[in-house]
Parts: sequence; structure tokens; C-alpha cells
Amino acid sequence: YRLPDNLIPLANRYAELFLPIEKVIKSESKNELQGALDFGVIEEATLVWRNLPEITETAFLDEFKSFKNEVIQLELSHSDMTILVQTHDIGLLVCKVLECLGLKYIDIFSKDPIESRQKKMWFFKGDTRIKVCTVHSFKGWEAKALLVVWDKIYQLKDHALFYTAITRLKTGKSSILYVANAEPSLADYGKEWN
Repeated sequence: YRLPDNLIPLANRYAELFLPIEKVIKSESKNELQGALDFGVIEEATLVWRNLPEITETAFLDEFKSFKNEVIQLELSHSDMTILVQTHDIGLLVCKVLECLGLKYIDIFSKDPIESRQKKMWFFKGDTRIKVCTVHSFKGWEAKALLVVWDKIYQLKDHALFYTAITRLKTGKSSILYVANAEPSLADYGKEWN
């Protein structure tokens, strides 16, 4: 019941294409689950997919500005924004850009492992600042304005991690999932989003 209706077929398609068949459990739309009961509520989110040659500070800055504009148009706030990254290094890059923009954010990243662990303990989804963390650290949570920054698929488990990332979107007409992708093998799949 958490996923927006228009994301469900895209998440199912991703699972069909990239996950082992024995691990695929397809989601159903609310209307399919309700059967004969039609409440007439279709909740669709804004879904944006951007393919990038690579994740750099400049590339992220451009995509973040576009994401932020979409968030403003949907009348969401900074506190609704979550940026999910694949790796610690990309998280540090994202934080550097947000710092340069003078934006307030909470993150889990540090070059010092002890400090990084402490930041994870203080990371709070309800914080009013922009949230920045890895997909692993966000499992089980959801967000209304989600920017997924994806670099590469290195192993099969990265496909499952990406699937987890795109299914963290909270349903509602004022929700957005924005993917900034640099993995070439996902480019064709991303075209299905448009």
C-alpha cells in the first residue's frame, strides 16, 4: 500500500529484468488488491529518470537543482527531501555539493569510520534538514521526495539494492522519485519511465 500506483509496474519490470526469478515477488496496485471495491483513488507520483555519463560534482549539482525545482513545484519542503546513494564515496561527494550550496542536511558520511558510526546513530528520518544516506541505511524507511544517485552495478546484489532504493518512495500525489543514473546497463530500462 506504500508505493504510488504508477511506480508499481516499473518496480515489477525492474525485478523481472534484473533480479533472480526465485526472489521476485511482484507488487500489486491498490485497485488489484481491492478487487471489486473501487475507491476511485489513484495515487501517482512524479517519476523522473536521468541517465548520466558519470557521477561528478557538476553532474550531481545539475540533477539536484532539477530535483529541487520539482520538489518546489509539488509544494514539498526541504524536510521531505532524501538523497539515497549507492556508496560512501558518492555520499561524500553529495555532501560536498550541498555544503557549497549552503544547504542544511543530515548525513552519515565521514572519512573517519568512528565519526561515521556516530553520525549513523544520530541520523533521524524526522529531522527537518535534507537527509543523505546510503540505501543500506535507509532500508525500511520511506520518503515523499526521493533522489537516488546511482553509480555502477558491480555485483548482482547491487541490483537488489537499487530495487530497494526505488521502492522507498511514499505514496501520494505530492511525491517524487528522481533517479540520477550512471550505470549504462540500466539506461534502456530508464527509458520506460518516460
